Amino acid sequence: MKKRLLFIGFCLILCLQSFLAMAQKNKQVEKLREQIESYQISLNKAIQGKQKKTMAYYNTKIAFIYWEMQDQDNAIRFFERALAVHREVGNTMEVASINNNLGDICIETEKYQTALIYLFKARTTFSSKRNISALCEVNLKIAKAFQKQRKYAATITYLDSALQNARTIKDQNLTGACYRDLAENYRELGNTQKSQQYERLYMANAALEPPKNTKMTDLQVWSKLREAEARIKELEEQISNNAMSLEDKSKKLDSLSGKKGEYEKLSLAQESQIKALNIDRDLKESILKDREWRLQSETYLRNFLMVGAFIFLILTLGIFRALRQKQAANQLLSTQNTEIKQQQDEIMAQKDAISQKSVELQLAFAEINEKSQKITSSINYAKRIQSAILPSIESIRKALPESFIMFKPRDIVSGDFYWLAEKDFKPYYISKQIKDQTVSVLKGFVSQKIVIAAVDCTGHGVPGAFMSMIGVELLNEIVNVRNLTESNLILNEMHKGVRKALKKDETENRDGMDISLCIIDKEMKTLDFSGANNSLVYIKNNVLDEIRGDKQDIGGNTKNEKSRKFSKHQISVADPTYCYIFSDGYQDQFGGKENKKYMIRNLKDLLLKVHLLPMPEQEQILSNTMNSWMSNCKQIDDMLVIGFRFV
Repeated sequence: MKKRLLFIGFCLILCLQSFLAMAQKNKQVEKLREQIESYQISLNKAIQGKQKKTMAYYNTKIAFIYWEMQDQDNAIRFFERALAVHREVGNTMEVASINNNLGDICIETEKYQTALIYLFKARTTFSSKRNISALCEVNLKIAKAFQKQRKYAATITYLDSALQNARTIKDQNLTGACYRDLAENYRELGNTQKSQQYERLYMANAALEPPKNTKMTDLQVWSKLREAEARIKELEEQISNNAMSLEDKSKKLDSLSGKKGEYEKLSLAQESQIKALNIDRDLKESILKDREWRLQSETYLRNFLMVGAFIFLILTLGIFRALRQKQAANQLLSTQNTEIKQQQDEIMAQKDAISQKSVELQLAFAEINEKSQKITSSINYAKRIQSAILPSIESIRKALPESFIMFKPRDIVSGDFYWLAEKDFKPYYISKQIKDQTVSVLKGFVSQKIVIAAVDCTGHGVPGAFMSMIGVELLNEIVNVRNLTESNLILNEMHKGVRKALKKDETENRDGMDISLCIIDKEMKTLDFSGANNSLVYIKNNVLDEIRGDKQDIGGNTKNEKSRKFSKHQISVADPTYCYIFSDGYQDQFGGKENKKYMIRNLKDLLLKVHLLPMPEQEQILSNTMNSWMSNCKQIDDMLVIGFRFV
């Protein structure tokens, strides 16, 4: 009965504790909601007064409270509002800090790809501002996002960066965290040596200054247990070896004791008999040795006489043969001297002729060298002209900030070229306070459409460069003068223009162009694509897709020339979309261990692997990868790869 009463009382106490804990939690939630209401009132006043910094401050405060309440959706909503205000007023570091917080929330909600987008933005800002401490923390978070996706190689890359940052600022806690995570990821990759190396570094780092009032981590316990087990195993092996050695020695002692007993049993009579036998044996051995010495001496003498006679015979034959060879050699030498004299006379005559020809060749070489220098100078000047007609990198980055162009001509001038134009400009106004009135002031004009193309003309070098100039002129006329902004219509007109310029109807000229052409509509957030033999590769939500161009080139000959048309494809770029257009030079380059083509599938895999990195880093990786692939192989064609993301 007493036990039952005690059990009931214990249950009542547990229920009371649970009730009090729930009440305390509800009280804390209610207090947080009151704070949100108070901040919301202050935020509304700041919005009415158009106080940008105050608006950003209270949006951030509310976001942190929602985050504390585990309401991640509302936390993201208010963080994004604060982010928009900070962007508007140009608070770069605040933008980076909020991107960092949004990355944390996305990791908590297992939205790892979105987390990486936020964290890479924060990383770029911290890196440019040289905030090493913040850069270290954001590298650790990026590594965590990759680790959650089991991408251990990428995780280790950013952990290495974080470790370098932590060592720079001499932060022992961050250094220890990097060692611990590197040990864990190398263990997942199966690299036991590296894992144990970073475990030891982690233990050594922790031993420098152990945290106060903290228990040993699982990793420390595991490492110490492993050391203890190894030491116990060594001791057990030593004990086993010692036991075996003692047993062997014991057996030998027993054996020696038995033999000693047997020897002691020999009688004096046997010892006397043995001595007599030994004397008789020594006498016989002495007689045998004397006989052997005599026989051996006779054998040596006989062998010496036989060898001497043989050597004498060989020497006699050798001398006789040498005399005959010397006579023959003297006769041959006399004949050769006569022939050499005749050859010397002929060589002198040929030398005079060669000397005259050498002068002529030197003059011809000097003339060829002079012409070569003039041709090279002309081609270099042509390169400056070609570079001048192509759009500048600054204008491309102004239109598409998130972009890169990897352009590697095979020769000085190129048959590949890139082209960009901005269309449908609209006025851009800003609100300005003049006295007591808000007035809209014209700030400038902003394009609504961007046209970008990657073009591969027939041939390379000087012929390809001439074709590229025709292509640039046609695109300028069709888009900038005639204002065509439909991708398929632009290619139709390009085809007609190339055929007309090269007089295809009158000649058998087979030159033409392959092209990938994209038109980005900023307002509708769409991308139109048309291609002639070339494709568009785009990546959205970490999934790679490809839109193939029509299997026909610009300016080529077909049987049904009048009915020939190009297709138009459209995709949405409202969500982050990474687009890539290129010529066939990159994928067709020979190299590698087996001297084969790089192939389009390897290019797609590489683009998918690097697409989340900043655009300049993507360009550098593409260039380094191709240089490594080519090794000692020569470049066979012009290379052009364009990557961009509409922001």
